[in-house]
Amino acid sequence: MLNTNIGDTQMGNLLLEDFINEINSKREQAISKAFTESMAIIGKQITKITEYVDSHNERYNNKDKFIPSVAIENGFTTQEQYWKSAWYGQQELIERFSFSNVVFQKIDLDPKNYMIRDFKNYKYVIRNMDTIVKEMMTITKQEINAIFDMYLSRVCDTVTKIDYCSEITHCVINSFNQKGYPISEISICTKNDTACTIRTSVKWNRSKYNKWFGQYPTTIHDIVRAGSDKKGGIYEVASDNFNHVWTSFKAIEKNEKTNRAIARLEEELSSVQKTDPSDRFYDARYIANRSKKLNARITKEKAKLIDVKAYRDVGQSLIKAVA
Repeated sequence: MLNTNIGDTQMGNLLLEDFINEINSKREQAISKAFTESMAIIGKQITKITEYVDSHNERYNNKDKFIPSVAIENGFTTQEQYWKSAWYGQQELIERFSFSNVVFQKIDLDPKNYMIRDFKNYKYVIRNMDTIVKEMMTITKQEINAIFDMYLSRVCDTVTKIDYCSEITHCVINSFNQKGYPISEISICTKNDTACTIRTSVKWNRSKYNKWFGQYPTTIHDIVRAGSDKKGGIYEVASDNFNHVWTSFKAIEKNEKTNRAIARLEEELSSVQKTDPSDRFYDARYIANRSKKLNARITKEKAKLIDVKAYRDVGQSLIKAVA
């Protein structure tokens, strides 16, 4: 459990700096744990190939055109049924291996031809373990870093909006655990004595297609403002003029959307202008016309920007700086 006392002093522009640095320091530990767990699962699956194949054969033994799969020394052979057959069991067998694309190399055993057939024969051979380890580490790093980035982005976005309502002067991380997605509780207090607790959690649900998916809510609790009986959400309670603040929120969201559109247009304009004149397909008239149109669209988008007080930087620069 993480306990960080930041004190009652004003936290400055990067008011979540300590929090972000502390979270980032846990990335390597999380990556190592997730990688170890994944490799353990792969190891168990590899040892149970024969068991999986036998179970698969027993389940589909009476299906149309069924030909049993066969366990081999370092994998298994099976058949992928096409639409002419009422059975399509190969995919079901492969899905028993959570990391099938990493673990197995797929080899077509049938002669190469373009005739329509009812099925194909495949051999699934376990790939070189060094390659599996390398790819699993890459996948694990990408997944864990994406999870941490999402967590930090959500928490910092919430704190940014609270800070917009009233400057945050106190922040204490009460607890932090990681169960796939970080679970934390953060106490916040603002300049006008508004206090609340920000919590992150994980919830698992099943979709109408019978697939499990995770939800990662960031919720705000225990909202109170000293000397005031204001009720409602944190932004309403912390704001001295909520209507003005809410209008600003919407204006800033519109500006962010507009700025993304401007960035895309400027990137396209830069690409057009970098066209090599020595290229045999170079068309000066087209380049000039395209540049003119893009500049006009950029000007039009910039005219949509609303003059509104911007959010203070509460750590987004640090999030983006993470390798």
